[in-house]
Amino acid sequence: MRRLNLVLTLLVLGCSPLDSEVPPSDPPTDEPTPEPAPWPATLSETGLFAEGSVETIAEDVIHYEVAWPLWSDGTIKDRFLHLPEGTTIDTSNPNLWDFPVGTRAWKHFSLGDVLLETRFLHREEDGWVWVAYQWRQDGTDADAVPSGVLDASETLHDIPSTHQCETCHQSQGLLGVGAIQLGADSPTSTLTELTERSLLSAPIEGSTAVPGEGATRETLGYLHGNCSGCHADHYNLPDAYTLRLGVLVGIANPGDSLLYQTAINAPTHHPPTGVAVAPGDPEGSLLYQRMGQRSFYQMPPLGTEVVDSDAHATVYEWIMGLPQEQP
Repeated sequence: MRRLNLVLTLLVLGCSPLDSEVPPSDPPTDEPTPEPAPWPATLSETGLFAEGSVETIAEDVIHYEVAWPLWSDGTIKDRFLHLPEGTTIDTSNPNLWDFPVGTRAWKHFSLGDVLLETRFLHREEDGWVWVAYQWRQDGTDADAVPSGVLDASETLHDIPSTHQCETCHQSQGLLGVGAIQLGADSPTSTLTELTERSLLSAPIEGSTAVPGEGATRETLGYLHGNCSGCHADHYNLPDAYTLRLGVLVGIANPGDSLLYQTAINAPTHHPPTGVAVAPGDPEGSLLYQRMGQRSFYQMPPLGTEVVDSDAHATVYEWIMGLPQEQP
């Protein structure tokens, strides 16, 4: 009778006599398992540092400096490169290097004594991946921040998201590592080192120095370092956007450069429409105008909130010195 009463009680409660012996199951779900991130979670895992350190650079990592650095609102930058053992950089096109699978590159950004971020690029089988790492306040490591960070470490410096990285790096992958940046004008002898270590598939033939003197040379170099990543044939620009700003290996005369050939008196397609460079008229030159803006129409479009006043003044001087009658 007691057994019957227990069964009746359980039925009233909506249970079976055996429910207490069966563990509850998780509700079904159709959500897929998240894919793992294509980059290490911390900077210390990327291979930049010797094991057990976040200060000592690994022995097989190359520290290099570029001749014409990208303006990043006055931040100080250190650059590093690693090539897999037994590989070379394909330099058959001296103006557009192709890096082997497994190539890794890093760039530290700091303001004063504050280390803000390190940007990381890695060449994989199906292309490049990139992400920035934000340094911890205690300096023990840096953590991947794929969504970016505004005003990092209580400064005005913004760490870019992976989407913003892609905007600039999508066509070429690794920017700043090339013959002009590492050659004759570089403060280090990285191009010579790469050549002597047989890390280039072919030696670079021709001058790697930016031609010209004074404001002409400075303008050519600055635009190469800051603008040629996008203003290039290999970037995803509409055919109508013909402005090209890279310096090619072997160019000895500024007049033969892409800047002179594609910018001077050339019509533009950005509002307000006009010409890219109007000789003797900086204010009428869209290149000069957009360099001096920090708005929707600014150039470069990302990575800077402060106008590079020194470079802006140099470009002004260069445009003022151009002959107003061009052949």
